[in-house]
Amino acid sequence: MEKCYESLCRLMNDGRVIRSRTADFSSLCRSVGADETGLSNMLYRDFGMSGDEILEAFRTGHVKK
Repeated sequence: MEKCYESLCRLMNDGRVIRSRTADFSSLCRSVGADETGLSNMLYRDFGMSGDEILEAFRTGHVKK
């Protein structure tokens, strides 16, 4: 799961992913081969936000890269 977490972080830092309105947390999980629930739990544990909330925060500029 840790490798999926790292892969997701790389995707989140890719400007194309953030600008794409069709990319959602589920599709990002599929692209890195992660279990959506497990990865979402890790993100919530570490950041207090769901995967979709973090994605939206990146998109709106509320998270610094």
